[in-house]
Amino acid sequence: VTECKCCRSIVFSMFNRRHHCRRCGRVVCAVCSTRRMQVSGYGDVSVRVCDDCYSQTVCSEVSSRSIESKSSLEAELKAADTQVYLWRLNNDVVHNSTVREEFSYEYAPSVSLCLAILKLHSDNLAYPRFLLNSCKYMMQRLWREVDTRAMSKVANTEVDYNLVIQMVSKTLMVDYMRLFMIRRSLALAAKVKYSQLGSSVAECDRLLSEADVLTTLVQAGCADLIPVQGLNDAGLRVVRDLLVDKELWLPAMDVSTKAGLDKTGVWAAWGKACLRAGCWREARDRFSHCLEPGDPRPARNPPLLNDIVQILVTGAYNMDPGSIEAHKSRNTEFTSVVSCPAVLHTLASLKDITRGIYPQTNVAENTVIIGPKLDSLFYAECRYYLSTYGSHAGILAFYLQHDDLSAALRHVFARKLDPEIFYNIVYIPCLCHDMIADLHVEMTLLDSSLDKWKHYLCHVCLQLERRGLLNVLYQLQLFMKDNVRAAMSCIRFYKAGARSYSDLATNLRHLHLAQKHLEDELATGRWGAPDQQADISSGLSMKLKPWEVNQHISTILRQMEVNKFLHICEIERRPVLQLAAQLFPPLTGVPTLFGSNSERLQLAVLVVLCGKNVEEAFDLAFRIIQDYHLKASRVFCLVGSKLATDNRIVEIEQLIGSIQRSGTSDPSVICDEVLGVSLQVLAEKNELEAVEPLVRLITDLDKK
Repeated sequence: VTECKCCRSIVFSMFNRRHHCRRCGRVVCAVCSTRRMQVSGYGDVSVRVCDDCYSQTVCSEVSSRSIESKSSLEAELKAADTQVYLWRLNNDVVHNSTVREEFSYEYAPSVSLCLAILKLHSDNLAYPRFLLNSCKYMMQRLWREVDTRAMSKVANTEVDYNLVIQMVSKTLMVDYMRLFMIRRSLALAAKVKYSQLGSSVAECDRLLSEADVLTTLVQAGCADLIPVQGLNDAGLRVVRDLLVDKELWLPAMDVSTKAGLDKTGVWAAWGKACLRAGCWREARDRFSHCLEPGDPRPARNPPLLNDIVQILVTGAYNMDPGSIEAHKSRNTEFTSVVSCPAVLHTLASLKDITRGIYPQTNVAENTVIIGPKLDSLFYAECRYYLSTYGSHAGILAFYLQHDDLSAALRHVFARKLDPEIFYNIVYIPCLCHDMIADLHVEMTLLDSSLDKWKHYLCHVCLQLERRGLLNVLYQLQLFMKDNVRAAMSCIRFYKAGARSYSDLATNLRHLHLAQKHLEDELATGRWGAPDQQADISSGLSMKLKPWEVNQHISTILRQMEVNKFLHICEIERRPVLQLAAQLFPPLTGVPTLFGSNSERLQLAVLVVLCGKNVEEAFDLAFRIIQDYHLKASRVFCLVGSKLATDNRIVEIEQLIGSIQRSGTSDPSVICDEVLGVSLQVLAEKNELEAVEPLVRLITDLDKK
């Protein structure tokens, strides 16, 4: 249509806009359509009509009325024509659509006309600058100032956000055909022009992103969440967090995507909400976007996974057992809120709540271990998340916390976990809660030979020894049937904390246990030839040759004999340890036969010196020398030196006589050496009278 269909004199152009009559539909000019009236199909909105339709309507209405009502009709039409039309929206969708359409026809700028004019502009750079400035101006119209001094702003409730954002969007893009996108169209048009001129388009991209975010907020009915500080990074995060708080998940995801924000937090919050509502299948889908499954597993559970398990556990404990059983009887899966047992529990409790009777849930008491028992439905769901996303340590800890020691051990068994994990997550908690016996029973049920637990048990033994938990170590050795190491632990118990041989005497029961363990080892071992080593194929327990076991038993028996003698000496107030401290400084502990050869030598010397006389304990000391292949001359020289120092000449003569009767090899050589040391000490003391009897005992003439 090129000319007005009413006056036939106005030719439409860039400056003469086309209008159409809402009653007859003709395309007319502005001069021929100056009136407004209500037309069928447009509700209560007064719309533009041509002057002919307006006049025809007035004449027909006037002619159909009586003379009395003609004056009132003319007043109504005049008021409708002359009233100031307010472009206000309400809750009526049809009314709002009509108002928007009429406003667009009357007042909205023509983007195509604007762009056509700008193409004729001589300064090409001024063209996109004007477009961007127009976008920014329209964005500023979204807020109104409430405090000029404080420069504070709030959302302008008098603005149709949808329309303003559409205007800005269409300004940014020439190809958008809807008036809804005016601002976006302008920015895109500016971007195209900047690109043609080789300039940066970063500002255009930013405005386009803002338009997308604002569109999302308006379509979600959240125009009040538009941040006052603008859509910078901080403002976008605030908007996203507010949408999450309102549980508007799809808009929150849309804003995060368009703004380039991390979506993990939105997925996590969405999944938690589904989990609390009982939509377990939907929750699994949401969590799959923010948790990483598969191997290698993390060293620790992700914090989100701990929150998921806590939600499930708390939900199970707050449930009425009757509601859970009713849900189980339906044999359905948690796929919607309707099937959620928490909802069933709440509905079942409404009648009691109205009467003032509030349901109380009792947690099942745990008869074995750490945590209370968990219902099987919630337990299975926790296992799904832990087995898919959790760490091995977290899985084991969950099993133990919910009274499933067998499942924990099966997991260790199947996954061949690091022994350190087994020690820290399984063994130590069982130890702290007095569950070692239960642990041993479960391990035996899985493998009665304990061969497959070898690496784990050996590692536990090593750690217990490092931490000084000897009693626990001893119990574990008994469980492993490691008689040799159990005997060694008993010997350590025997020596632990002893400051005298009287203290050792009170610990003799440990030596008896050690002896019993070694005897059991001899009785249960499958021995071949006497010098053949025992079967050590399992590697779980220490194996010794039979003669080695017998030698250890002999050492235990000899130590009992020595301990008994020195204990009697201490009872008779003989200075046993004081004498040892004088002869062998510094003395670090009570000498026993379980120490080094140096300790054994010290013990042999003490036995000889602490008796009432040399002959009383010489035989015991000589057996120590023979059993441990000590150098006899070294032992007896130390004894002779101490006797000479104390002027015990008679006892030196007794010592020489005992050596000669002992049956040792080369007794004369040993006696001459002992006498030489004793004479040297006496000479240094200038005890010449005591020298003569001892000199006569020397058999070597040169030495004499």
